[in-house]
Amino acid sequence: MSEQDRLTITKAAIARLSGAKDPRFKRVMTALIRHLHEFAREVELTEEEWMTAIGFLTDTGKMCGGKRQEFILLSDTLGVSMLTVMLAQARATRGRASRGATEATVQGPFFWEGAPEMALGADIANGVAGEPAFYRGRVTSTRGAPIAGALIDVWSVDAGGLYDMQTGEEMRARAKFRSDREGRYSFWSVRPAHYPVPTDGPVGRMLRAMGRHAYRPAHVHFMVRAKGYAPLVTHVFDSRSKYLDSDAVFGVRDSLIGKFTKHPAGTAPDGRRIPSPYYTVDFDLRLAPQAKSPTRRRCRADRGPGHGAGEEGDRRQGEAARLADLRADATRRDRLSRERRRRGARSPCRHRTRGGGARERLHRRRAQVHRGEQQAHRRNGGGGEARRAQGRLMGVAERVWGALTAVIKLEDRVTRQSEALKAQQTKLEDLTGRIIRLEAQLELLTSAALVKRLKGS
Repeated sequence: MSEQDRLTITKAAIARLSGAKDPRFKRVMTALIRHLHEFAREVELTEEEWMTAIGFLTDTGKMCGGKRQEFILLSDTLGVSMLTVMLAQARATRGRASRGATEATVQGPFFWEGAPEMALGADIANGVAGEPAFYRGRVTSTRGAPIAGALIDVWSVDAGGLYDMQTGEEMRARAKFRSDREGRYSFWSVRPAHYPVPTDGPVGRMLRAMGRHAYRPAHVHFMVRAKGYAPLVTHVFDSRSKYLDSDAVFGVRDSLIGKFTKHPAGTAPDGRRIPSPYYTVDFDLRLAPQAKSPTRRRCRADRGPGHGAGEEGDRRQGEAARLADLRADATRRDRLSRERRRRGARSPCRHRTRGGGARERLHRRRAQVHRGEQQAHRRNGGGGEARRAQGRLMGVAERVWGALTAVIKLEDRVTRQSEALKAQQTKLEDLTGRIIRLEAQLELLTSAALVKRLKGS
């Protein structure tokens, strides 16, 4: 077993993934190992700090349960959840048909599976504190076509900033709806308040150590699913709420900030009599079409060597088909020529070609096949030339790795010299401070001596 140093251990750890069969898993883990090792080198991570981090993750797992997911909260507050949402929606909206879809945001740790499905226009508050609010809108495609039967999950906090999960066993301010034939939805709930994410666990300790607040602006959660369309998880934010510019989980997007319009007591838009002031919120949901499955491309890539996906695979397949046709044609003409010679008959090709007959033409065909096979062999990386090219490539890779190692060592040396320079500078500042203090003491002593002399005279 060869001994590793602080640089080669990264390469060795990545090499252990050589047996991974899932290429995506291998790619993700390779990047994770590389960046994690680089992080440890950059901050000069100590064993005590690493054990503290392991303990933090252990505590995070212990806080997870059926109604709370501390790991999601950790991901949210570090901005990773929102980053993955942005990356996913960027991939989904590359097609023209997906442009204009409602922007997504984080799901959060308080989604509760199994909310009751209720009729459109129902009041889902179920007794929670808060000013009544009427939410309505349409579920459509990006081109404005209504989507009937879309399943809409909604949930929010009450006026005190708490979810039903945090206050008891009963689902409140939470339900499911189905859009009608015109894609419309509506329901009553309460106007939510801004609130802090849970801070009684390890994530709360982390936020306090960072000097960050834990608040989210007021919002209502939406999760929309419809056949043939990409699922959407989003919010509508209250435009008058605090913390729109500093959401603890980085989830605010300008297009999701809605207007909560206040109305006096009276008849609401749905005909219901409301005895107190209430709010209305209009929020449309535009869904992107479901991305097509790349099954055909995967099947083509799985045919084996020489059958790559895309244009390169098509080119190779066409080339192989042409070579097969040439071989079949040459074999057929060779058999025909032998049969005619055996019967003593002359080939009719002798009178129609300038090349001297069927035999010469057959030779030209065979030469053409041979040249085609050689060209295909070279293109597909066969033979000694490919091995030599591979050897040269490995040599270049080794030289690049050596150069990278040298750069990292130089960077470490510069870092150590910089730290030493900072230490010397700190000592110099301390010495300067001592000199200043001594000068001040000397001035005091001189002043005292002068005063004493004046009194004596």
